[in-house]
Amino acid sequence: MKRPLAYAGFFYLCVQLGAVFLPSASIVPLAAFFAVAAIIAATFAKGRYRACFVLFTAVAAAALVLRTAFTETQIKPLYGYDGKEAAITAVVRQSSPGYRIDSVNAVVSVREINGEKVRPFNVRIQNLPYTMEGETFSARVKLNKMSKTRYTLNQYADGVFLEGVFSESFSVQDDPKTYDAWIADLRNQLSAKLQMYVPHEYADMASAITIGKKSALSSSTKDSFRNAGLSHVLVVSGMHLSAVSGLVYMVLRWLLSRRAACVAAIGTVIGFMLLIGGTPSVLRAGISMLLLYLGGVFQRKSDAITSLGAAALFLCLCNPYAAVDIGLLLSFSATIGVLWVGAAQRRSEKIRKKQKKPISRIKRWMLAVLWTAAVPLATALTTLPVLVSIDAGVSLLTVLSNLLVVPLIPFAVGLGLITAVIGFVPLLDPLAHLTGILCAVFLRGMTWVAECAASVPYAFVHISGTYAFCVSILLCGGILLCWHKKVSLRKTAVLGASFLLLSCTIYGVYDSRLVHVRLAGNGENPAVVFFHGLETAVVFRGPESNENAVRRVLQEYNRTNVDFLADLRLEGDTEKLAQGLSAQTVVCVRDDVKTNRTFRPIKNVELYIKKQKQGTYVLAWIGDFRLGLNVGKPRLTGNDSFHVYVAGSGEPQELRTDKLIETRGLRRWKQIPAQAERYKTDRIDIHIKKGIRIKEEIYDFE
Repeated sequence: MKRPLAYAGFFYLCVQLGAVFLPSASIVPLAAFFAVAAIIAATFAKGRYRACFVLFTAVAAAALVLRTAFTETQIKPLYGYDGKEAAITAVVRQSSPGYRIDSVNAVVSVREINGEKVRPFNVRIQNLPYTMEGETFSARVKLNKMSKTRYTLNQYADGVFLEGVFSESFSVQDDPKTYDAWIADLRNQLSAKLQMYVPHEYADMASAITIGKKSALSSSTKDSFRNAGLSHVLVVSGMHLSAVSGLVYMVLRWLLSRRAACVAAIGTVIGFMLLIGGTPSVLRAGISMLLLYLGGVFQRKSDAITSLGAAALFLCLCNPYAAVDIGLLLSFSATIGVLWVGAAQRRSEKIRKKQKKPISRIKRWMLAVLWTAAVPLATALTTLPVLVSIDAGVSLLTVLSNLLVVPLIPFAVGLGLITAVIGFVPLLDPLAHLTGILCAVFLRGMTWVAECAASVPYAFVHISGTYAFCVSILLCGGILLCWHKKVSLRKTAVLGASFLLLSCTIYGVYDSRLVHVRLAGNGENPAVVFFHGLETAVVFRGPESNENAVRRVLQEYNRTNVDFLADLRLEGDTEKLAQGLSAQTVVCVRDDVKTNRTFRPIKNVELYIKKQKQGTYVLAWIGDFRLGLNVGKPRLTGNDSFHVYVAGSGEPQELRTDKLIETRGLRRWKQIPAQAERYKTDRIDIHIKKGIRIKEEIYDFE
């Protein structure tokens, strides 16, 4: 078997990824099953795929056993602190602005508990009094298990298994600087130099792409790069690491031997990894590149696939939950896309040489452009399943924007680092200003491309859901199979387009009888958005900040306007809200509803709005099912029963419902229907004939 280490690493990653979503009780039986299967296959199996089957089953068994050991030795001992308040001494590893003034949300490394030293472990603390990265502090904190939300998996991937609530007695210690403090101080100094020498409007972006300090980036910049398919540019990852180390290697290769250049590149990779921090995506790239450069040091041919598999194996051995880190998965899938294009190009060159056909200079240039364009196209394809799984979106202009921006990254990162370093030498102050301006020129070009691509209508499309995930997996697998079977590019493109057309048609037929209900806003009274086909209706309640939340939900469903808007607020600027949401038909309950009124905002949805002195409630008929919500404290009649009810800050009287969607205001209610099933979610799907589907994002971590 070729590349056994690569296969072992990829198998291990896939098993750990799947094991996250399995019940904890099934891990040990599955490990035993795979171990027995490996023994049987090694003893009796014969044939071409024997080695592959033995390797897979053995790796699967080892992965599940090591996962169990990690849970027992690393996670469960930490759960002993659950619900306890303790005096801790910790070092701040990461921090971002908190919700309160002079506070931060921080990931800290706990070193002492109640005056006794412990093995360091990470805790996420919200609203901690202001402190900087690298500082050591003491405080009383109540420790709890991580809340099970859609972000919990990312915390587990970063090695954070507990969260804390600050209580009292906060003090920053004046201990000698730790390693974390030294690194944080160095990053702050480098960032200060970039702020000094790079023009102000691009200084924050320079800090983000060179040393990973992206907290100061404006939301407009993030949105522009995301909508252009360039989010990876703003996050320090393997691309930035390869740009820096590759630049060092090329410069020294002209002056020194290949071995010396590889040694210098290795030092650059290690130093950059230490400066940025141990995020899984950076570690993946760092380990892969270290293996590649080590091959050059020892005069051995390096293999990118083997290096990638070894990186996957190492990271998941250290923390099995690294397999679900989004940055790591995107990094791996993008790297696979790049290697895929490289393999296809080598195959094409081999075939051309066998045919011995002369090729003109123009055709050679055209092929070079096509192969260059194939890289962002392949990475967009291989990262598609990951993006769909996290309910992210896809830029339809990602190929063009990446072709224009990616060549600029090595220059922007290199000039940024040079500016930050030589800024410490006063004699080189004029040179630092020059390199800072040149860095800003490249950053300006990148920003211009992102803004132009993001301004194109419908350039960014949100794709999510299980169906879309399965389609993306089948599409990637089908194209890979066509490449493996040496199907021509033209036939592959036709087959892929036909498959996408068929998938969209099937989804359109199924979705025609489905109404999607989404809650928008994190307050006690979220707005309710109805999607059916291409039509959209919004029942607005809550604070004005919910407007931005509604707009984000509309973007997720690729909508630019609202067909029907019902404003339930007794105070508020309905006209401004309608303009902000581009609403075609607007109903203000304050002015347009005296006692009750019925509307048909979109197909298969009928809204009955009843206004009372105590409050207003809405009954939404969706096919054969009834959904309710309210503002204030209206009185419901005995005939008003609901299949699903969206709670709010006000408690309606005489509520009868089968399913209750909880919000923050629910804890104030005095009476909750005993028969009601309670859910915490912002997504409800109602088939107009078959029933209601409510999905809660809760995983079994224990």
